[in-house]
Amino acid sequence: MPVRRLAALAIPWVVVLGFARGVIALPERCPPASAPEARAAAQEAVGWFQRNQRDDGHWVYRYDRDADAVDLQDHVVRQAGVTLSLYQAHAAGIAGALAPADRGVEWLLGELVRHDDWAAVERGGLAPTGGTALLVAALSTRRIATDDPRFDRELDELGRLLVVMTEPSGAVLANWDVDARRPVPGDYSKFFTGEAYFALSLLATADPGGGWLPTAERIGRYLPERDDVEDRFPPTSDHWGAYGLAQLAVDVGRPLGADESAWGERLAGLFGVEVRFESQRTGEGLTEVLRGPQIVGAGLGTIGEGLGSLWRLSAVDDRLAGERGVLSERLRCVAGMLVDRQVDATEAADAGRPRSARGAWFYKGLTQMDDQQHSLSALLLAERALAEKGSAGGGSGSSDDDVSAVRALWLALVALASVNPVRVRQLIDTDSVSSRAVAVGTALALAGFVALAAVGDPLFDAIDVSPATGLLAAGLVVAVSALVDAVRRPVPWGPEAAPTGAAGARAARCEAARAGNMPRGGGADVRRLIAVAGRGAVVPVA
Repeated sequence: MPVRRLAALAIPWVVVLGFARGVIALPERCPPASAPEARAAAQEAVGWFQRNQRDDGHWVYRYDRDADAVDLQDHVVRQAGVTLSLYQAHAAGIAGALAPADRGVEWLLGELVRHDDWAAVERGGLAPTGGTALLVAALSTRRIATDDPRFDRELDELGRLLVVMTEPSGAVLANWDVDARRPVPGDYSKFFTGEAYFALSLLATADPGGGWLPTAERIGRYLPERDDVEDRFPPTSDHWGAYGLAQLAVDVGRPLGADESAWGERLAGLFGVEVRFESQRTGEGLTEVLRGPQIVGAGLGTIGEGLGSLWRLSAVDDRLAGERGVLSERLRCVAGMLVDRQVDATEAADAGRPRSARGAWFYKGLTQMDDQQHSLSALLLAERALAEKGSAGGGSGSSDDDVSAVRALWLALVALASVNPVRVRQLIDTDSVSSRAVAVGTALALAGFVALAAVGDPLFDAIDVSPATGLLAAGLVVAVSALVDAVRRPVPWGPEAAPTGAAGARAARCEAARAGNMPRGGGADVRRLIAVAGRGAVVPVA
């Protein structure tokens, strides 16, 4: 009987915990990366843009390695984004980034449409605000890094378009209709608002007297409520908005309002979950079935850009200051994945066009210009965090190790729900279990929890699971148990629930054997309580 009861207790929980480990808490793989490795990968990305820029200044849009085919279509928004990443690389001291960025800008300036006192990048009868915003961000970055006034007139004209497209609420319209000579009403983009926010914050840094800051601040007040107003779900993990927060608070020196700061904290949570999820993807086998294929290079890069910007922000924002360590940890994880997934010269040699494969990030045989753009920008931001972590005394501890009141309360609730004394009480035949047995059983349970807590860190390290993911898995298991308890009455353990027939005869023989061979008292009661608690623990998952 004890063996059967232990088996009845163990088997369901082995299944449940195996499911939690294999489906919820998959191993998180963050390849190690150093600051020099991140810089070398960034240099390779710049090399990709050098090799894949056409004579007129615009870049190869897409390369299909499997078909050995190149797509040369124009895309003004991504063209502007690439120039931004290259100017960021030049500002960071990456060799060879300035010249191709300037050629890319010259192509974009040939695509301008002008109206009143402003200019915008136009394509196909529409002037997308995002393309103009990214060009403003690019030229502002160049102006700050070089102090060269070469593009000042165009920068001023392009900036005024962003002011025109910003509504009194702070919402930013997505497109200007060139033929109708007006904005397209009610048309908003998922990312253009954040791009305009970042661009105007940068422009306020490059041209402090230009009057750009009020519009940037108005957009910043709108962004925390943007998803609700524009009915966007799930919440937008807006890396451009994160750029804007950091630019405004760190470089402009304007402290964030409470809503902006809270929005930055929410963004940190979104990016953090995305990192954990992506680090569990291997792109093969059962993991691909459970988590899907690895994300495109642009997607991984935008996560890094968002985290890198919030990591910068955490140096001056009180609300994020306590998360600086964990932001650094997750940013470094992104850097490791980017370095690991970039195609090097040896791997590129097998491609039909090695010049279009080397330094790139591929997804199912495809790479696009924005894969290199966002990955490059993320690596530049991560390099600082990697250097800080590697320096003597640099970095800070992960907030995962902080014992906050909320975290302690959550752990206490998990422990309480796991034991579930109310359910156990309903299952126990109170007439046959002494108070002493209850006290001893409670003490043993507490000792077990303390032992588990003591080996928690090495246990999570051994199975490649972060404490946060393990906590999530535990919470989900407890939630499932609670849900079952809510819809299913517990099966009592005692005389009223005695089995009948052959099973009843076997149970009676076991009980008689115990009664004849073991004296009644605390020891027997403890064994009985353990068996009862075991039966209770099986109820939710049986």
